[in-house]
Amino acid sequence: MVTAAGTQAHVDAVMMVLRRVQIDELQKAIDALKDSWSDLYSESKDSSNQPDSHS
Repeated sequence: MVTAAGTQAHVDAVMMVLRRVQIDELQKAIDALKDSWSDLYSESKDSSNQPDSHS
């Protein structure tokens, strides 16, 4: 089905694509934050298990 630009169906389709792109980008940001948190958590956990070299 082909819809003319500017019709309500066309606007709705464009908005659906826009929302999908926004969702994809938000998911990428969430995944990156989770990875960063995981890296920081594992690094802090590893450093707390290391013996203190200043002793």
